Amino acid sequence: MITLFDYQPGGARSSSPVRWDWIPSFGVHISFGMDGIALVMVAMIAFLVPVVSARPGRSGCRRPFGGRVLALILTLEALMVGVFASTDAFLFYVMFELMLIRCTSSSVATAA
Repeated sequence: MITLFDYQPGGARSSSPVRWDWIPSFGVHISFGMDGIALVMVAMIAFLVPVVSARPGRSGCRRPFGGRVLALILTLEALMVGVFASTDAFLFYVMFELMLIRCTSSSVATAA
């Protein structure tokens, strides 16, 4: 939320950049930041995921979500935010693949 109110459209390309060295021998680093599009997507994720997961009864589910399913949904939300906030191509690839793996396992968990 701080980034949402701190964002300046005419300012720097990336708002609130954060960077750590991850694998220095290969020149890979963890780099997060948000531009205008990423800010909109992260705000949409932060709004829609709690709305969708708060009322599972209306979606046709016979029973409410358990703790394990909610943990999977929150992990998926964090990975989606990581996908849109990553500014490094290698980190984007890792986050996207982890999101796909988590999405597959959460759909298997809800089907069981």
